[in-house]
Amino acid sequence: MNVRTFFQELFSVVVVAFVVALLGGVAFIFFRETPFVRGAVGGVITISGRVTGVTAPVNNSDAVTKDYQETQSTGAKSKSQYATSSVTFAVPANVTLVWVTAWGGGGGGGGNKGGGGGGGEIIYRMPVVVEAGGSVAVTVGGGGGGGTSGGGAGGGGNASSFTATSTTVTAAGGKGGAGSTSSGGGGGGRLGGSGSPDAGNRGVYAAFVIGGAGGGGGGTGGSGTGATAPPYAGGALGDVSGNSGGGGGGGFKGAGGTSGTSGNAGAAGTANSGAGGGGGGASAAGGGGGSGGVLVEWIE
Repeated sequence: MNVRTFFQELFSVVVVAFVVALLGGVAFIFFRETPFVRGAVGGVITISGRVTGVTAPVNNSDAVTKDYQETQSTGAKSKSQYATSSVTFAVPANVTLVWVTAWGGGGGGGGNKGGGGGGGEIIYRMPVVVEAGGSVAVTVGGGGGGGTSGGGAGGGGNASSFTATSTTVTAAGGKGGAGSTSSGGGGGGRLGGSGSPDAGNRGVYAAFVIGGAGGGGGGTGGSGTGATAPPYAGGALGDVSGNSGGGGGGGFKGAGGTSGTSGNAGAAGTANSGAGGGGGGASAAGGGGGSGGVLVEWIE
């Protein structure tokens, strides 16, 4: 080997060694742990410094809360079961707490210019401890029957309930409207709005409980339309001629039944609305109250 060849090969070795050393240094600088971010790629990153300039989250697209992260990582999801008739609720194996919303059946409207029926009481999202893997009886209250055309009073609505080992959640039914140009039925529960010879009153809200709306009086003043819900308004008045019934009190899932005009029956509350039935017009029957319902929610 001559001198020239020797130095050419030596130069090549030096260049390769320099490049390898340079790349190794860059890789070390890029991937090494720093005082600011510690952790492995794909693992949990612990930040010991302060992060600034982070965009505010929008619909969890830019950042997420701790609760949301934990829910996503565990696969937990919010679930619910809506009972429109009496059933047995099977508690999932890993669930010990549920939230119960229940509403009673509406009262029936009175006959012969009778008052509208009252709306059922509402228990809203009350937390209830349950036994994992157990079963709970769920009762959905039916609406009260309408009063007869001869001036019969409407029947009261029935209560809806969720009967767990720890506690029983009960939502009372609305009261029936009186017959023959009389007051509407009162709303369900101890906080229910009063029925009235005029417009029925709304119920009062306190600690998970919303009193049912009262029904309107028959045969006096105002329009005969049923009250809207939410917010669970009281029933409307009878018509100015004095020949119609009063409107039913609004329920959790619908307006009260409209009043009947002379010779026409009051309208029934919609099924599972918890609304009161409308009072019947002159010589006509009142409408039946709408049935109640129960909604159970949980996370698993």
